[in-house]
Amino acid sequence: MINDLVFDIGMHSGVDTEYYLDLGYRVVGIEANPILAEVCKSKFQEAIAREQLFIENIGIHNEVGSLVFYVNKCDEWSSFNQYLGTRGGDYRTIEVNCLTLSYFVAKYGMPFFMKIDVEGMDKFVVRDLSKMDSRPAYISVEDAGIQCLIALYESGVRKFKFTNQPDVQKLQRPAVLSGQRFESRLFGVSSSGPFGSDLPGEWMDTHSAFKYYVDNVRPPDHPPISGWWDIHGRYDPC
Repeated sequence: MINDLVFDIGMHSGVDTEYYLDLGYRVVGIEANPILAEVCKSKFQEAIAREQLFIENIGIHNEVGSLVFYVNKCDEWSSFNQYLGTRGGDYRTIEVNCLTLSYFVAKYGMPFFMKIDVEGMDKFVVRDLSKMDSRPAYISVEDAGIQCLIALYESGVRKFKFTNQPDVQKLQRPAVLSGQRFESRLFGVSSSGPFGSDLPGEWMDTHSAFKYYVDNVRPPDHPPISGWWDIHGRYDPC
């Protein structure tokens, strides 16, 4: 595991990447949408030039090859999953080359933290992690059903936290030096928020986590009770 490395899988517009860079991490940003990847390449030119950021405009999946990608007008809904990617009815399709998580770990190393937000594909990425000999210290996935929680457990996670995104977006980001003054702001829209030891609350054991999930996040065969959630995991020891 490389302690100063973060994987931002599902980079989107780079809101999370910016936060990780501000914390001093080196970041690998993986984004299937070519328009968003170009936006991020322009936005983070300096970080790319100093080799603090590496952007991979490619899909990540459980298989290698070209797949149909549904580019939704609401770009946060874009997905390889047809049902999710076509929500609202305003979308187009493109072919996107895909690689597995194993490729990126072999190329860059195992990161300290792995953020996964790939609209319904998260569990497939985690399952690829289960086949590897090492793990990150921390991981997060966007909740898309209890299979995501099960995939994390099967990959070795035994401590869990849950964050509801409408609440996370109101949290204060740590202040960073900009120019000659420190700037502090909220995490805001599209942010996954803090991770690891910076997350509020206590880590839950497996039994408590599954009970909390069913009671507070998403009952079986139902949509989320409120908001939309990320599931955070900790691999021990860390």
